[in-house]
Amino acid sequence: MSNQAFINAVKDGAIKGWQIHKILPSVSIAQAILESAWGQSELAKKGNNLFGVKGKHNGQSVTINTSEYADGKWIKVDAEFRKYKDWNESIEDHGAFFTSTDWRKINYAKVIGETDYRKATQALKEAGYATDPSYNNKLNNIIETYNLNQYDPKGATMSKSIIIDPGHGGSDPGARGFGVNEKDWNLRISLYQYKRLKELGANVAITRTTDQTLDSVPRTNLIKGKYDFCISNHWNAFNGTARGVETIYNFQQPRAFADDLANALVKLTGLPLRRVFQRKNDEGTNYYFMHRLTGGVNTVIIEYGFIDNKVDHDWYKNETNFYKAAEAVIEVVCKHVGIAYKHGSNVTPPKPTPAPVHKSVDQLAQEVIKGLHGTGEVRQKRLGSQYAAVQARVNQLLVPNAKPKPQKTVEQLAREVIDGKHGNGDARKKSLGSQYAAVQKRVDEMLAPKPNLKPNDTIAREVVQGLWGNGSDRKARLERAGYNYNTIQSLVNRMF
Repeated sequence: MSNQAFINAVKDGAIKGWQIHKILPSVSIAQAILESAWGQSELAKKGNNLFGVKGKHNGQSVTINTSEYADGKWIKVDAEFRKYKDWNESIEDHGAFFTSTDWRKINYAKVIGETDYRKATQALKEAGYATDPSYNNKLNNIIETYNLNQYDPKGATMSKSIIIDPGHGGSDPGARGFGVNEKDWNLRISLYQYKRLKELGANVAITRTTDQTLDSVPRTNLIKGKYDFCISNHWNAFNGTARGVETIYNFQQPRAFADDLANALVKLTGLPLRRVFQRKNDEGTNYYFMHRLTGGVNTVIIEYGFIDNKVDHDWYKNETNFYKAAEAVIEVVCKHVGIAYKHGSNVTPPKPTPAPVHKSVDQLAQEVIKGLHGTGEVRQKRLGSQYAAVQARVNQLLVPNAKPKPQKTVEQLAREVIDGKHGNGDARKKSLGSQYAAVQKRVDEMLAPKPNLKPNDTIAREVVQGLWGNGSDRKARLERAGYNYNTIQSLVNRMF
């Protein structure tokens, strides 16, 4: 049976449940789908029981061997469950469950008669209907995926809302490129989107409207549990060499919103699509605090491009392009919150952010020393194309008499790669930077077998077997035979 066929088979009972017991059809159908695995559970097949209700119905029951938690452990028992003539009767009886006793009428008062399915599923969770903390979100996803609210009574609402977050702000400038601080572009595009969505009738909010500092907890406290969606606006930076659009989603939420946002921006701008992705930390939770601390809100971080890349920067520097990008995001938001989109041909953009003050390398270096630009990758992103010059000046200021660290040769770096010091794939590219191509070529040459010579790994195994002597004798014999001693020795070391 297809999913739609199952929905068609139970919708009449769900509608009747609303008429008699005032439980929203969309919620009842979603519960039936979730709890019976689309009617494929043993109980659904043997007893037409979609909700695991125990006891008898009109004197009919079916016995199922099931797991129950008793005396601190799970045990297997034969339990008696209600048996129905068909699935619709199961759904009708499920509706009666909520009003069958005075206690249940009080406990589920916020479920009974509620016409907003999201409020109804939240009320189910709060009333303790299920122990799964994500129960309401799972029901909402099913309702929205299969458009189940079409079976709800006229006047029932979707009530989806969104909050816009201009990333960084105040003492946190974000990335920097070509004299522009990321925080200024973030605020500029967010104010425009907020104004437009207000005009379109959206239930919309914004985390900041001025250049203010918002740390992670105060920022996410404005979002968590209050909205259905959130977009956090950002621009990327990576030493001026990277380009393209990225969107990052919460791994506990569907990725469709992130996909739609990325695709819309790539189609409009012509910038490359770098990736649509989610990221977990070592504890298995969301890596980015905007996902980790906003709970069940469908939060997507948008990286519109690289502010320190000339091509990306120049595209967004054009005011017409800038607001076209804002409109592309607005159109996607309208689709997901369920309101009609109309192009804003007569919309007046907010006043442009005043041109940022250009700081010298010395000024930025002093700020770094004060801790205003973070460390590592965070510092690189914030300083953008000025990172190398500022970091060099920081090193001079902190160690006035220190001589510049000599740059390693391609040969030295190639040997380090063979020793495993620069990782693999993207990690190696990032570690070696502009020298990657030359170093990798040398690595390939060093590892490639010479004509008429045995492969390096074969020789390394022979060394382990004692066939090539030790110390200086081994080195001399290997080099006379045409092998690179350091390469062979590195392979030998990695065998232990």
